[in-house]
Amino acid sequence: MPLIPTDSVAEVVARALATPGDDYERRLTRAAKAGAAFGHLQASQVLWRRQQRAGSLAPTRGARLDPACPWESIEQADLADALDAHPARLVWAHIPNERSGRRQAGILASQGVKSGVPDVIIWSPPSLVVGFVGVAIELKRRGSPPSAVQPTQRRWLDDLSRLGWIATPARGSAAAVALVEALYGPLFSV
Repeated sequence: MPLIPTDSVAEVVARALATPGDDYERRLTRAAKAGAAFGHLQASQVLWRRQQRAGSLAPTRGARLDPACPWESIEQADLADALDAHPARLVWAHIPNERSGRRQAGILASQGVKSGVPDVIIWSPPSLVVGFVGVAIELKRRGSPPSAVQPTQRRWLDDLSRLGWIATPARGSAAAVALVEALYGPLFSV
């Protein structure tokens, strides 16, 4: 794949994030039917894991999953599978700065946990774009109601952008995967 000129990265990011997730979903389903590998997993295993998450990653006991608007925890786990499976062997991590109460928030803050840090940090420089340090993604749930980017999250994204990162919010794991594929190349081809 040819390198993307630095001045058109904003266009590439915008186009990738505007891409409906249907393409990723269709390719993953086709790959599963064809028995294709998805990194260290078979595509069929990825689909099975996604279905199992619907019950195990519920934010509250007994909560129902709306497929059109999955929980952010499910979106994060789907993105984690894709990042782990990427052929570029990305160096990345999810930054778990969610808090479940004031006491825990105080403890985490005293340990240096910062509010608003993007959900996913990819330290590997984008292979299809020159001049960027890495990628930071603030993962937001897709569907209705959409979750908003908070002011502290916006500040982190802006600060990382000034430091040479591609830093952006993404609505759902499929949009985040489209962004990763635009910057690092495709996950798989079917």
